[in-house]
Amino acid sequence: MANVKEIAAYLASSRLRFLTDIQIGTMRRKYGASRDEVRSAAIIADRIRRRRQIEERRDGFTVGPQIAPDAPIYLPKEDKTNGRRPSQRL
Repeated sequence: MANVKEIAAYLASSRLRFLTDIQIGTMRRKYGASRDEVRSAAIIADRIRRRRQIEERRDGFTVGPQIAPDAPIYLPKEDKTNGRRPSQRL
């Protein structure tokens, strides 16, 4: 099982913002993680980035973080039909 916090720390410091399926696959192989672990790490990384932006912008108007970085994460099921209705055939 991969360390989600380690993946999140890497993603928070990288230029990656939105992960494609190929990038998720690469992260899975690199860290030996499941798809859901990589998706969770991406959400945590986004929360870390937002907190860092708020802390760095001291002189302007700031709003408190809406979601705590350690808040539980709910991942909805991914749609694997690629936009097809169940009645359509391949």
